[in-house]
Amino acid sequence: MAPAPALAQATLWTNYEQAGAAAYKAGKFKEAERLFTEAVQAAKNIEQNDGQLAQSYNDRGAAYRDLGKFKESEEILTKAISLIEKTQDPESGLMAYALNNLANVYLTVYYVATIYNLALLNKALSNYKKAEELNKTALDECEKVLTKSHTYYATGLTGLADCYIKEVRYKDAESTVQGHSDYSYGCLQLPERCSRTRSAQRSSCDPNANTKYKVMDRW
Repeated sequence: MAPAPALAQATLWTNYEQAGAAAYKAGKFKEAERLFTEAVQAAKNIEQNDGQLAQSYNDRGAAYRDLGKFKESEEILTKAISLIEKTQDPESGLMAYALNNLANVYLTVYYVATIYNLALLNKALSNYKKAEELNKTALDECEKVLTKSHTYYATGLTGLADCYIKEVRYKDAESTVQGHSDYSYGCLQLPERCSRTRSAQRSSCDPNANTKYKVMDRW
C-alpha cells in the first residue's frame, strides 16, 4: 500500500485536474490555468508521476493557448511531448493530445499572420481598400484568439492606420491609433508620419497652409 502522503498527493492531483477541466469547459481559462498549475505541483510530489505530470503539462498548455499566452503554451507543451517521448508510449492518446494542442498553437498564430501578410501584399500593390479590409479582419481575429495584448494586434493597428494615410484619411488614421500608442513603436510613429505627410501636402498647395492649419493639428 502506498504511504498516506503519496495517496494524499494523488488525490490532490485528481481534484485539481477535475476542477481545472470543469473550469476549462466553462470557458474560465484563467481559473483553469491556476488549477492546472496546482495540478503540476501536486504531480511532482507523486512517485512515478510521469503520466500525471505529462497530463497536467498538456492541460496547462491548452489553458495558456486559450488565454493567448502562446509562448508559454509552446514551452510547456514541448516539455510535455519530451516527457511523453521518454516515459510513455509515443503512440498513446496522451502524445496525440499534446501534439494536437501544439499544432493548434501554431495554427492560431499563423492564421492571423497570413492575413497580415495578405494585407501587406495588397498595400504594396496599392490595393489600399483590400488591404484595409484584411487588416480589419486580422484585428478581429487577433482580438478573438490572441487578445489585444499580442504583438500582432499592434501590427494590425499600424497596418490599418498606414492604409488610411495612403488614402489621405488622416482622421481615420488618428482614431485607429488613439489610445493604443503603448502597443508598439510603430503606433508611436504614426502621428508623426501623418503630421509630416499633411504638412508636405499643404505646403505644396499653399505656402501659408502650415500657418492656417496649425491650430487644427492634434499631433
